[in-house]
Amino acid sequence: MLNGHDADNDWMASFIDRFLKRPTAGKGDQPRGIPLSEAVKLVREEAESRISPAYPIFEKLCKSILNEAVAAKEAAKALGKGTLDKAQVQYKIGLQMQRNFAERVPPVLDALTLPKRDYTSYSRFHATALETVRNVAKISKDNRYLPYFLSSEIGAFGKRMNEIVRLTDELSAAIALKNEPVGWIDRAQRLEKEINAQINEINSLAELKAETEMKRKELETEISSAIARNKETESEEGAIRQRIDALRNQMSSEKKKLTDQLSPFQRQFRKLQKRILEKELSKSLDAYIERAEETAIGEVTSSGDYPSLKKILSEMKTSLERGEIEDDQKIRTRRLASITDMTSGSLATPAKRVIELGKELTKEEAALSATSKKTVHVEELQRKMAHYTEQLADMEKEETVGKERIENAFVEMEALVNGATGDTMRIIRDWDS
Repeated sequence: MLNGHDADNDWMASFIDRFLKRPTAGKGDQPRGIPLSEAVKLVREEAESRISPAYPIFEKLCKSILNEAVAAKEAAKALGKGTLDKAQVQYKIGLQMQRNFAERVPPVLDALTLPKRDYTSYSRFHATALETVRNVAKISKDNRYLPYFLSSEIGAFGKRMNEIVRLTDELSAAIALKNEPVGWIDRAQRLEKEINAQINEINSLAELKAETEMKRKELETEISSAIARNKETESEEGAIRQRIDALRNQMSSEKKKLTDQLSPFQRQFRKLQKRILEKELSKSLDAYIERAEETAIGEVTSSGDYPSLKKILSEMKTSLERGEIEDDQKIRTRRLASITDMTSGSLATPAKRVIELGKELTKEEAALSATSKKTVHVEELQRKMAHYTEQLADMEKEETVGKERIENAFVEMEALVNGATGDTMRIIRDWDS
């Protein structure tokens, strides 16, 4: 076990406790119109005029700290050359601590160099000095038993380090006295940066707003044009539908002529069906029983005539003349007269007319389909229009908030420059002209 050491060497414990446990130092008639850049310049110049008288004090303290650092470095080297008593308990531990201390301390002290003659450099030097003392304190704590082996050497080193701590405290206090004007510079630079950044945002927003407004107007024109075209299309569709209705009416009229001639034969067709033995003719007769008009039109479409029906009528004529399918003489007479008309071509004219009208109807229906496709779905355009309008409203709000922020920053900058200079000045707002 290592025993206690002389009271003169208690500096190390007090030095370690004093520094490692100490709090960290803090950072520190009409108004004249001026531009923002000049306001920042005036604040900087006024602050500099209040800070610069302290530069000789800062420089003197920095040089004194550097001198003590050189002396402390020499003391650390001397400690490294000191002779330990081999008879002491834990001699090897002492030797190891001596070597560790002598090797680690000098490079830490070398971090201190003479700063340039400006506030920022002095402030950085102060921060470096604090860090240097903190690092030396840590090395001293790692080698806390050295005073037991090298009491006088540690005492000499400790005296230098305590002086560095004292001088660093003085430098900290001297710098702190200038915190207010230094704060002016920081605040002016922050406000200038904030104003310029916000102005850039407003300008970008204005470009986006103009672009969106242009799109909205283009869309508005497109919607108006679409509505006008849709009205034309609707009128055109109405005319086509009228023609389609007329064609369908005409077709119905022509089909009725076919129906009027064929429907009276339905009973005779069914009776004749039982007598027809020819397969193809029987099949044709089935078609005329089921859908007489369509079957007749189909025959005329394919051949220009109705040969199957004529063959059926020929068979029916024979059966009627023999009285095989109709007992009533009057009905037989009417049916035979109708057969004569139909075999002479009375069905051809209405059937051909239906076919012609059907072709015209197909063309008109195709025209209606094509015309309907020209209809513009305005609802989708209107939804897009509403979206643009909403975007513009949001941009207006964002622009208003941005301008308020800029104005508040200008007011704060005016208070700063007027407070620093004692004058009454107004910063020119030329960004929104």
